[in-house]
Amino acid sequence: MKVFPVILIALAVVGSLAWWWSLAGRPKVRRELWPAFCFRPVPWGAFDVLAAFFLVLLMASLPWDQWLFTANSLGNDDRLDASAVSPSAVPGQKEDALRPDAVAFEDRSLPGDDEFQSAVPQDAASRGAQPSDSEVRDTKSQDAQFSASESDRKRSHGLWILLQDRPTFTTFLLCFLVAVVAAPLMEETLFRLLFQGWLATCEWRLRRRLKGWYFSRNRETERLPILRPRWFGIIPVLVVAVCFSLIHVRSTSDVPSAEGILAIMLCQVCGYGVAFPVLVLWLRCVRGVGARAWGLTRATVWPDVLLGLRWFATLALPIYGLQAGLSAITPESVVVDPLTLFPFGLVAGGLCLRSGRVLPAIIFHMALNGTSLALAVVLLLSGASL
Repeated sequence: MKVFPVILIALAVVGSLAWWWSLAGRPKVRRELWPAFCFRPVPWGAFDVLAAFFLVLLMASLPWDQWLFTANSLGNDDRLDASAVSPSAVPGQKEDALRPDAVAFEDRSLPGDDEFQSAVPQDAASRGAQPSDSEVRDTKSQDAQFSASESDRKRSHGLWILLQDRPTFTTFLLCFLVAVVAAPLMEETLFRLLFQGWLATCEWRLRRRLKGWYFSRNRETERLPILRPRWFGIIPVLVVAVCFSLIHVRSTSDVPSAEGILAIMLCQVCGYGVAFPVLVLWLRCVRGVGARAWGLTRATVWPDVLLGLRWFATLALPIYGLQAGLSAITPESVVVDPLTLFPFGLVAGGLCLRSGRVLPAIIFHMALNGTSLALAVVLLLSGASL
């Protein structure tokens, strides 16, 4: 089974190389990757951007997992039951308020523990004999594998940890909703459409003022390099790409458990599901933002989808290669996700800036996250490690 992921990865590499070969021999396709410049100033301001970020953070921080889901709604796992955890882990609940069966659960042995313990061979110390060389080598190899798996787990994404600990269809469906649907829609709307659109509009207004002031005093000299059209939008794209990368920074010293990751993802998908329609209605009713800004018009929807998929086919192999290379050379305490997401943010920001629509960036983001999730599932089913 471990050969199957290798075959899939090899086919993906061959497909990417074939796409690059077609780009090298077809100048028309290369020109289509960079859409024509059609930027328009946005009607929202700094208040709208700050309010949107505050709304999303507020909705995602609410305890949706406690409001909407019962103890055994996901996989019928007893670990979600509040009565099965320690008294200090249940907010507002005293120790004497626990049910008797919950207290007895901690001292209760799992079914089949006696048979398992009787089937485990005694170690060398209990037999009164010195361990052999082969046993010492096996012990050292097991310790090395355990330490390697622990270090990989600390650097792994929360989705991979959750899929490892809860390999159920419900877990996969939740990961799909968060990574492939909710996160691309909300993140591209916040960062590319709202934040970058506002920064680009501020730059556009500043350039108009500087241009009028400069030409009124230096009519016969060359134009300032910063005022040339080719430099427009570089600063907003860079700033938003850096901010987008920084939100993916995570710690390797305090890795949450599967239960914590599950609660975070439930709050995230529910919070995004509430905040996104509110943002769409606000932009439509208050700021007059129609379907064109989203790229949902009849003339642009399919070209934008194709544009996002083409950019994914172009950059998927470099992004995953950069991820693997940086993971191999950086220390175990460094998470390389922000470094690999920075070039993605640059391309997604450039697409949104030039096209004036956010749909190509959303499709690119969905394809990247969907491929990562599919790769994680294939590796999990084959018994390999990420």
